[in-house]
Amino acid sequence: MKHLQLVTIILLFLVISGADPGFGLTRRAPLEPEGLPGEKVHVHTDRDIYLAGDMIFFKLYISTGKQGRTTGHSRVAYISVNSSDGKPLETMEITADSRSAHGGILLADTLRTGIYILSAWTNRMLIEGEPPYRKQFVSINRFDAGLGDFFGRNRPGREILAPQPVKGVTAEFIPSGTGAFSVLLTPDNSSEHTLSLEKAGGNIALSLDFHQQDDAVRTIRISRNRTILWEGDSRPAAGDYRFIVDPHLLGYGPLTLSVFCEREEIIMETDWYSLVPAPPSVEIQAEKDNYGTREQVILGFSNHNAVEAVASASVTVTREEGLLLNSPAITRTFSGSAAVRGIYDDASFILTGDGFMPAKLLIEPEVQYPEPQTETTIVPELRNPVISGVVTDISNGDPVADATVFLSASDTLVNLQYSRTRPDGSFHFMLNDYYRGKPVYINLSGESRDVANSRITLREKFAPLPFTPVSLLPHENIAGFIEEAITASRTRQAYNIPSYTETETDQSYGFYTIPFLYRAPTHRIRTSDYVPLDNMTEIANEIVPDLRIRGRGDNASPAVICARTRTYIGPPAFFINGVYARGFNDIASYTSGDLSTVEVLSVPWSFGNLRFNGIVGLFSSEGNKRLPPDRHRIEIETRPQLNGIKFRNTDHSGLHAERQSFPDLRETLFWEPEPVIIDGVLQDISFYTGDLKGTYAIIVEGVSMSGNPFSTRIKISVN
Repeated sequence: MKHLQLVTIILLFLVISGADPGFGLTRRAPLEPEGLPGEKVHVHTDRDIYLAGDMIFFKLYISTGKQGRTTGHSRVAYISVNSSDGKPLETMEITADSRSAHGGILLADTLRTGIYILSAWTNRMLIEGEPPYRKQFVSINRFDAGLGDFFGRNRPGREILAPQPVKGVTAEFIPSGTGAFSVLLTPDNSSEHTLSLEKAGGNIALSLDFHQQDDAVRTIRISRNRTILWEGDSRPAAGDYRFIVDPHLLGYGPLTLSVFCEREEIIMETDWYSLVPAPPSVEIQAEKDNYGTREQVILGFSNHNAVEAVASASVTVTREEGLLLNSPAITRTFSGSAAVRGIYDDASFILTGDGFMPAKLLIEPEVQYPEPQTETTIVPELRNPVISGVVTDISNGDPVADATVFLSASDTLVNLQYSRTRPDGSFHFMLNDYYRGKPVYINLSGESRDVANSRITLREKFAPLPFTPVSLLPHENIAGFIEEAITASRTRQAYNIPSYTETETDQSYGFYTIPFLYRAPTHRIRTSDYVPLDNMTEIANEIVPDLRIRGRGDNASPAVICARTRTYIGPPAFFINGVYARGFNDIASYTSGDLSTVEVLSVPWSFGNLRFNGIVGLFSSEGNKRLPPDRHRIEIETRPQLNGIKFRNTDHSGLHAERQSFPDLRETLFWEPEPVIIDGVLQDISFYTGDLKGTYAIIVEGVSMSGNPFSTRIKISVN
């Protein structure tokens, strides 16, 4: 218990300072426990190209730098789908208790054809200045005209494939059918020789070509920070001009490629970056390479490195054409995003697991942050969701300090949390699972100074994020894929075959304490036991003990008679359906037909540092759940989602006869965000192919016990 209290105290004093705008907020440097590792987020989706109305299946991973830690990571993450103008189209607040979470995002069937961005972050990433995870995806609307030109308009142009010379070197990127590029480098001031790089199998094929007779020895060198990683001498007279380099020898990170003549004069140099990790510790084995339609596929997995045992993983089997060839890999998301972004020029290139690509095609889409909002405090959500905001003066925008802000949930009991604003006007509330699925309301206490002149502004968790799209690298058969996908979508709709099922979530999930304001009232009155009454004055004076209303209209003055001393102790605090109501006038028009129960606590009552002259709790009848209007009250949704969407797997071995006749036109054959893992090894997985023929990619992504990300894939054919 002492430990929990200490953690709570620490969290309550995590105040942010600084001036970097992020997500429309002003950040300040955090005061947080020393030694907590930084966070990053990665999202694995089942594919990259969708039709409007499709479900994006995802798994979100949170990396804290050390996977072995059991504390210190965020337990709430945010996902947003934005259009290029920044408008949030879909948003999700998701619980990630075990450093991961999964679910589904349903794209609107009215979504226009275009490039969209999926962003994911945690509050702690905002505090630490870590940029959000970003991933482009494509949504296709079958009713839009000009679909055939969409990918053509968004493919890389000459400015990317043949950029301007840099460091005296002209680069040309030549695309291949696999989506990778061979790189052709030529000294800008000479056409005597060229240097080409391409991926040959698992290695790099490096060739120095001479365009005239020259027997001088050329030295090719690959280095990092002046440390030579590989070196080879090209001797034209001996025919030595082609070299094979193992990319794993180069490691992960920035590289420099240099060419010298035998007099150690540099004649060519350029920068590049390796995103090729060490060979994956997780290997995928399929029984064969080619399968028939509706045939069972059994996948086995092996792990040859006990140190890199699997901690968490996700598996997708999807059409090869449904993946963009320049989609970000998990290793780049966790380890390389900050290093790659903004460093490499247009003529630089990046080595991925599939081959070389122009740097511009792999740099994350550039997000344009909006103007900062009113300054608010960001608190890391290491235990529960946090609501934060600021109270300001309406006339001049100055912060209002020491104001009392109430938070209540709509319920059948009177509940309350409160926060005092700091000198900068900020406040925050930490919510537990009691609030899951309930409307939550925030307003100012009626006793706060100058309530009429104050305004509450909540921190916007889903601010607009405009972005500039990066050119797309689709599969060469993308046109045929889109045509098949549209036909498949129409067929699924005709047969009413959804791609997902909704699973019920346990609303009692987790441990929480109900924030009772009081547990047992002095009096509890059921209005149905009495004759109908027309307003709260009649209700109070006629049937509610210890509550009296004097005067009428705007001059009405409520008072409570103390149950102990039988003396008047002043006006009480009113609550309607558990939610604070600032004054009697807000609820004066309620009739006995509007209410089912009235509770009165007719004694002076202390709640923390607050003091109430009695409390009146009003509970609506079933037919009237409305709350009285209050311009200072803000309703918010606090519903961090659990894993409530499940991919609908198809089992052709046990279907009823009538189901066997239904078409099975799935672009994604299999999606499993929570495969069984025993002793760090994924257990066998089986699924069935469908009726769509083609090549399918089997992708496994995840995080090892040591905190290292991994991503590996194989391909199978369905004929």
